[in-house]
Amino acid sequence: MIYDTSIKNKEIIRKMNLELGKAYSFFKSIKIGGTGSSKMLVEQCSHDMKQFLSKFQGANYASIELRPKGIIVHLKRNNTTHHSWAIPFHRLVIYNTEHFTIYEGGSYIRFNRSTFHLNNSKFISKLLDLKAKYWTDFKPEEELVF
Repeated sequence: MIYDTSIKNKEIIRKMNLELGKAYSFFKSIKIGGTGSSKMLVEQCSHDMKQFLSKFQGANYASIELRPKGIIVHLKRNNTTHHSWAIPFHRLVIYNTEHFTIYEGGSYIRFNRSTFHLNNSKFISKLLDLKAKYWTDFKPEEELVF
């Protein structure tokens, strides 16, 4: 689900917390080595995602935030418009080949690997480990219904 997070909205925060779990506490974040990626250059995206990215010739960047039950991809269109793509782990598909691509329900964002690999290689490993741990702890009766 993509939310407009340009203005703080308690209802959107509540929905994201329900779907993905609350943000990690400061101490838990330090313990796991951080919960956010460096900014990453968006190379390509699905047609439905283009409306959330800049329509100008400049580069588009995004960052990823880890949550206990998923991730939030933060898209910054300009200085005033921000969107957040909330993806639960059970719907998240990651391709980590010559490109780094995140899929969910037919939508995707492909990142340029050369621009982020050095800064985010540990983060990507942590993301893949958390997703694997989620599946080992997952119980089907805990599935969220929206």
